[in-house]
Amino acid sequence: IAWRREFGQMHQIMRPLVFVRSGSEAMVGFLLIAALALMPIADVTAILLVQPFLLTIAGVLLFKENVRWRRWSAIAAGFIGMLLVVKPGTSAFEPASIIVLIAALLVVVRDVTTRFLHADVPTTGVVLVTAVLGVIIGGVGALGGNWTMPSVEAFALTVRLTVRLWPAARSPRAQDRLPLPATHSGGAGRNDTSETPL
Repeated sequence: IAWRREFGQMHQIMRPLVFVRSGSEAMVGFLLIAALALMPIADVTAILLVQPFLLTIAGVLLFKENVRWRRWSAIAAGFIGMLLVVKPGTSAFEPASIIVLIAALLVVVRDVTTRFLHADVPTTGVVLVTAVLGVIIGGVGALGGNWTMPSVEAFALTVRLTVRLWPAARSPRAQDRLPLPATHSGGAGRNDTSETPL
C-alpha cells in the first residue's frame, strides 16, 4: 500500500462487496484445509472441477455471457468427472465432499463479487481485507486444535518459494493473465467481457 501510495484510497475498501468477496476467499482457504484433513487431495481436486460449471452458469445468468458449445462440452466433462468422484446417493458418498462443494460455491461468489467491485477500490486494499479476514477465520477455526510449529526446513522452503515466485508474479506477462475487477457504475469496467464469447 505504501509502495503504491494508495493510503488515500483505503476508505474505498469499506464497501460491503469488498467484505463479501474477501470473506468468501478466506472461507475457501479454511474449508479446503479442513477438507484435506478428511479426504485425499486427488478427490478434493476432482470435486473442485464443479467450479467452472457453476461459474459459467453465473456468467450466463448474471452477465449474459455467450458460451459456445466447445466450452460447455469441456465443462460438462469436468462436471461428470466430479460426479464420479462424489458418488451422490450411493454408499460410497463421502460427507466431507460437501465441504469442498461449499468451497467451490464460495469461489463463484468471490469471482462474481469481484466483477461488481468499483474501479476505485484498490487491489491492495482488497488483499488487505482478505488477509485480515483470513487470519480471523483461520484463528477461530484453529481453536481447540493441536498447533504444530513449522520446522525450520518448512519455513526456509516457504521463503525460498516466495522469493522465486515473486518476480514471476510481478512480470507484465503474468499480470496480463490476472483478472481485474470491473466497475458497476455504468460503462465498461476494467475487465468488461460481457460481449466476449467464452
